[in-house]
Amino acid sequence: MSRNNAQEIQKKMTPQRQRFAIRKLSVGVASVLLGTTFLVGGSHRRSR
Repeated sequence: MSRNNAQEIQKKMTPQRQRFAIRKLSVGVASVLLGTTFLVGGSHRRSR
């Protein structure tokens, strides 16, 4: 095994911290809020 391969294996074996992209998170939150708004808005119209 070459030295570079051993270093790569060591890098892969070390635990890595998960990173979340703020942009992806905000898009997900926005879509959930939009869906909830439609769901709640639609149920209020039907109940009246």
